[in-house]
Amino acid sequence: MTAPETDITRLVLRYCSEKSKLGEWNARSLVVYRSALLDFASTTKVPIDRVTRHQVIRFLEREGLSPAYRRGRLSRLRGFCQWCVINKHMRSDPTLGVKPPRQAALLPRALSRDEAQAVVKAASADLRTEVIVLLMLQLGLRRVEVSRAEVGDIDFRKSTMLVRGKGADGGISAALPLTDEVREALRLYVSTEGLTAGPLFLDRRGTGRGISAAHVGMLVVEAFREAGVKSHNGDGRSAHALRHTCAQDLFDAGVETRVVQKVLRHASIRNTEIYLRGEVGGLREAMEGRRYSRGQLTRPEGAEG
Repeated sequence: MTAPETDITRLVLRYCSEKSKLGEWNARSLVVYRSALLDFASTTKVPIDRVTRHQVIRFLEREGLSPAYRRGRLSRLRGFCQWCVINKHMRSDPTLGVKPPRQAALLPRALSRDEAQAVVKAASADLRTEVIVLLMLQLGLRRVEVSRAEVGDIDFRKSTMLVRGKGADGGISAALPLTDEVREALRLYVSTEGLTAGPLFLDRRGTGRGISAAHVGMLVVEAFREAGVKSHNGDGRSAHALRHTCAQDLFDAGVETRVVQKVLRHASIRNTEIYLRGEVGGLREAMEGRRYSRGQLTRPEGAEG
């Protein structure tokens, strides 16, 4: 009879192979998923059909793991267990009801004006990368939205761009105005590359396909490193920082939260308000000038009683 560890290991390898062949994971995702699931296989001492919530929780609560890391492990294990249920290796999903550990909300890390300019300058060594950076910085596009962009989404006459959402269907989720800087860069890029239709950013390996969201992130991070903006992995400076910068620039310019929500295409305004956390610009002037101790209460000049 196959040993329990071997049984789970075999299923993990089959699961990973299937996902990879279907194109659902890129090379990096495959490594991350396989590593986590093989770790589960090596530490679980029961057959696959006897895995319970107890084994799942024990796997997640290993000492020294951060909440974010445990959340990732649960997500990967949940996908594997659902696959096992579908393929009748398990009667029920042992991850059901297991809540992911709470994680402290992280404040978005926007770039300063000097840092943003340095990134654009570094990216200008490659026109494709420069356009990608400007789309994320000026229009607040996500990596996946950049990767899904098509030449036909650009309307130079109306100076607009259709945005293909982050959902699985990749349908049109918004139309955004092009800033002068983005329009000029796009016009030059499309003309230089001789693009007439299809993906806006082609994979340069000659596949005729668009680049992946992961590839977009890699190009941006390379520009970050060249500009001296990113120092090490985990420093909070990912490609998403460009989207954060776009949001922060809008808030700093006095744009209303509802308008910023439309630009960022947030379903809930609470997601947009995250970008206001920790920002005191404009609040300090409004709140200063009052005193409630060491003497008579004073109010800002012009304030009514």
